[in-house]
Amino acid sequence: MEAVTQESSFVIRIASTRRLIMFNRISSSFHNYGSSSTSETSRASGATSVSNLSSATLGYTAAFKSNPERFLRDHTIDARHVLKMGDRLTDELLSNTIKQGHFALVHDADTGNFILTHVNAASAADRAKVIHAHWIPFKSGNSTPGYVDIPKDPRYATEQDSAPFAFTPGMNGCSIEVREHPNNEAYMRVFHNQHPESSTVNRLVSAISGDKISSFDADDYHDEDSRAPVAFNMMHFDRNSVNWKFIGQSLEFDPYNNQRLSRSRAGISTKDATD
Repeated sequence: MEAVTQESSFVIRIASTRRLIMFNRISSSFHNYGSSSTSETSRASGATSVSNLSSATLGYTAAFKSNPERFLRDHTIDARHVLKMGDRLTDELLSNTIKQGHFALVHDADTGNFILTHVNAASAADRAKVIHAHWIPFKSGNSTPGYVDIPKDPRYATEQDSAPFAFTPGMNGCSIEVREHPNNEAYMRVFHNQHPESSTVNRLVSAISGDKISSFDADDYHDEDSRAPVAFNMMHFDRNSVNWKFIGQSLEFDPYNNQRLSRSRAGISTKDATD
């Protein structure tokens, strides 16, 4: 059993090294890839350099990193603009190739929301200023849900895999499902299950993962009285309790302005993802 574990760990290290090489190649190409808009939100959504972010944005981002639950209680996060139509490079990076990246929180003066924004952090100094997070992709239809492999304890992972956050697109009935990795006990496979009640989809999940560890379901984050409800759900590794936690922010669309999200009466919900 020990030999199998060592071999699996070796395979994971090779895979992580390959992802790091690909990550660096793709990140470097972002330097000349982006919008020419003058607004910070538009520039950042085209993966602007961290050096182009305002001091206010860096301050908000640091506050979130320090205490994400408190930030979510006070501010609304809009994650709808991380993946934009036509931005194939970001989609490939987050949904298929690396499934992680660096993010900032850009304040939108028009709505008051904070836009979760994918950025290009080319240096160690840049990376320290923003949020390093895994990305749990969303896949539509009755296909295998999007997933990402995350270390159970990022303190002992490679630098590439040590992100203490995991983000995913907005949810309305979907689940974040955490399961054992199929061949490495130090990792877990985390799905954005678009149809948690579907036996077909759940069979596909079981076919490429181990036993279920936990999940964050609609009952955990949904407010039945919300108008046009949606939720910003995420995971955070708490270094004090040394475990992963789900954090959900229940939201609803403004019926008079579909660009504005507001926090619903359900507020913030939390749940342990790992022991």
